[in-house]
Amino acid sequence: MLELDGGTLEGGGQILRSASALSCLLGKPFRVVKIRANRPKPGLQAQHLAGILALSELCGAKTEGASLGSTSLSFSPGKLRSGKFSFAVGTAGAVTLVAQTLLPALLFAPGPTTITLRGGTHVPFAPTFDYFAHVLLPSLASMGARASASLSRYGWYPKGAGEVVLEVLPCQRLQPTELLKRGELKTITGISCTSNLPPHVAQRQADTVRRSFPQADLRIDSAPAACPGSAVTVWAVFVSGSQGAPAPRTSPLGSSSLGKIGKSAEIVGEEAALALDALISSNAAVDEHLADQLMIFMVLAEGRSSLRAPKVTSHMRTNAWLIEQFTDKKVLIDDGSNTIVIDGLGLQNPFAERKQ
Repeated sequence: MLELDGGTLEGGGQILRSASALSCLLGKPFRVVKIRANRPKPGLQAQHLAGILALSELCGAKTEGASLGSTSLSFSPGKLRSGKFSFAVGTAGAVTLVAQTLLPALLFAPGPTTITLRGGTHVPFAPTFDYFAHVLLPSLASMGARASASLSRYGWYPKGAGEVVLEVLPCQRLQPTELLKRGELKTITGISCTSNLPPHVAQRQADTVRRSFPQADLRIDSAPAACPGSAVTVWAVFVSGSQGAPAPRTSPLGSSSLGKIGKSAEIVGEEAALALDALISSNAAVDEHLADQLMIFMVLAEGRSSLRAPKVTSHMRTNAWLIEQFTDKKVLIDDGSNTIVIDGLGLQNPFAERKQ
C-alpha cells in the first residue's frame, strides 16, 4: 500500500482529492497520514469526507479512518461503476471540490453517470460553480472529455443547501493538450449572481466589471437560496488558427470574487475584473487554478501535455509530487517560464473498448 504524508508541501485537501482519484483509476490502494497537517483545523472536514465517501461508493472502495476530524485514511479501490447517484456535501461544503474528486473516475466509468451534489455552490476557498462549468469543463472538452454541469439552486456560505447536477459520458482515452500560447481575445463573458439581496447588487457588480471590460457579455441572475450571497465570475476566451481549420485547443482564462457582509458590490466586481485583467496582461495560457486542476487529467491522457501558467504555485508542486508517487511519470516544472510538461499514461477505458 502506498504511504503518503498529508503534510507534504501545500498539505491540504487537494492531496486527498488527487490521491483518491488516481487510486481509483490505477487500482493502487494508499494510506495517508497527517491529513491537512498544515491547516488551522487539521483532519478531514465535511467536504473532504464527502468526496472520499462519494468516490468510495462509485468504485466500491474499502476505507479506514473516513470520519470527520480523522488525520489518517486508508483507501483501497474496487470496481468502478456508473449510473445515477446523489451525494450531500453538508452545509456549505463545496460541491465543486467534490465534483473535481469524482470527474477523473467518471470519465473512465462503464457508462454514462449523473451525479446530484448538494452543498455550497459559491463558497470561499473553492471554484465557483460558474468557473467549474465555464472554465474547467470546456478545457477538458478539448481533451475529449464529455461532461456538463447545471445549477439547480444556489448554495452560499454558511448555510449551503445548493444543488448541482453533473452529467458525464465515458471516454475511451483522453487526448493530450498543449496550452502554451494564446490566440486573439475573442470574448469576455461572465455571470453576476445574487440570492436574497436587492436586485441592484448584481447589477452594480456587473457594472463595475464593465468599467474594465466594456465589451463583456455579463448575465445577471438572482434567485432565492437558503441564505444571502453574491458572486461574480468572468472568463476570457481566445481563438487561434486560420478560418476553416479545425477548432484549436484553447482554454478560457477565468477569475471570480465572492461577496460578504461589509464588502460592497463594487469591490466584488472590481476584484474579479482586476484578476482577469492581470491574467490577460500576462503570457499565461491558463490561470493558476486551472493549471492545478488540469494536471491529473494531463497524466491520464495519451501523449505529452503542456501548459503555461502565470506562476507556479504550491498546489501545482503538490500535485506534481503526488503524480510521481502514483506513477513512474516525471512532472517537469520550469519556474522560469512557468510551464508544466507531463508525458501521460495513455490510460484507456476498458469498458469503451469492449463496446467497439
